[in-house]
Amino acid sequence: MISQLIFLIIFAGLFSFLAYRETDWALGITIILLPTYLIRFTNNISPFTLLEVIIVLLFVVWLIKTIKQKEKIFWSNKILLIAFIAAALLATFTSPDLRQALGLFKAYFLEPALFFLVLINVIKSKKQIKLISWALGFLLVWLSIYGAVQFFTGVGIPDPWYEQAGRRIVSVYEYPNALGLILAPIIAYFVALIARVKFFNRQTFWWGVIIIMLGVFALLAAVSQGAWLGLLLAMIFLSFFIFPWKKILLVLLLVTITAFAFPQTRDYLMPLITLTDVSGDVRKVMWQGTWNLLKARPLLGAGLAGFPHYYEQYRLIKHTEFLLYPHNIGLNFWAELGIFGLLVVIYALSTFFRTGFRLLKTKNLDYNWTIALMTAMVCLIGHGLVDVPYFKNDLAILFWVFFGMMTIIWRWQQDASLSK
Repeated sequence: MISQLIFLIIFAGLFSFLAYRETDWALGITIILLPTYLIRFTNNISPFTLLEVIIVLLFVVWLIKTIKQKEKIFWSNKILLIAFIAAALLATFTSPDLRQALGLFKAYFLEPALFFLVLINVIKSKKQIKLISWALGFLLVWLSIYGAVQFFTGVGIPDPWYEQAGRRIVSVYEYPNALGLILAPIIAYFVALIARVKFFNRQTFWWGVIIIMLGVFALLAAVSQGAWLGLLLAMIFLSFFIFPWKKILLVLLLVTITAFAFPQTRDYLMPLITLTDVSGDVRKVMWQGTWNLLKARPLLGAGLAGFPHYYEQYRLIKHTEFLLYPHNIGLNFWAELGIFGLLVVIYALSTFFRTGFRLLKTKNLDYNWTIALMTAMVCLIGHGLVDVPYFKNDLAILFWVFFGMMTIIWRWQQDASLSK
């Protein structure tokens, strides 16, 4: 206990110093350290994680620095942010487990909102956007390298995953899909950077290629099928900004015909597409049970942390696997935040893509960056069709990183328009 306290004091002091001197670098370090939510501490009041310490310190130091220097605080999308927090608060106080719901509210909604505010106020230049992008890349690299070591040695892989599919890696996480959920959107983002954005020069281009290759290897070794789906949909989305749409449809048609022409690939793909394999069947049954729950509680859903409590009453008899969420992005938010929360999330995503397409109409090459952000978000949503792409500490922050960068670029466009 004393050693933990000493570590926290030293770490807090060093990070606070960095956050005050170079707040943009502190933002980047926070992104690189997203998995530190797995490092947990306990006290007499409430358990907390190292990531929570980092985010709170970042926000407090930034706020003190901003007030001291008398800088104006930029409040973009404040109505959306307030609505998001309000929906989460309502879901917290209608939860059957208030203590756990408060913990989830803090980790999945309040702290990401604080991070978002710091991000949109501190990042003001293309150089700083690149810093955040490299931080995402570095996060992918160290998680993938750790996973590669696991793949070749087997060290650190929990028993359920050690023998599956010839060894499914988890990196620092507890299960393979957690790795796929964090890596796939970042891979999609970097592929789009290489394809559409003047991000890399001759010296850094191969670093981008290495980042993508490491990430793809980790996804394959994790056997995260949902991540593959998200990445496939993201690449189809990106291709419409690179090739004529008729060529894209022709290629997709040829690939589909080829895949189903061979019995080996056909026998592998059909259960995945029709959700008749074990994983797919579990999801179909869970979605049916969740729909039963939502028909009975359409307005409030189950409340934060309430899904396991209520789902037991509505699940189908043949469903025996225990999962914390419905494993579909729409059902996840509806069950956890109620219909109001679902509508807020739909509005947030529509705002994100509407902003992106409006920026593309400016014909300014700088705004091609929005293609990379939209590609990453398509991957996140695509994976979310069969998984839980938000309700985890690191994934909640990742969502607001992409949303925040889109907000920043939109502000640049608005400032440029006003200056004309």
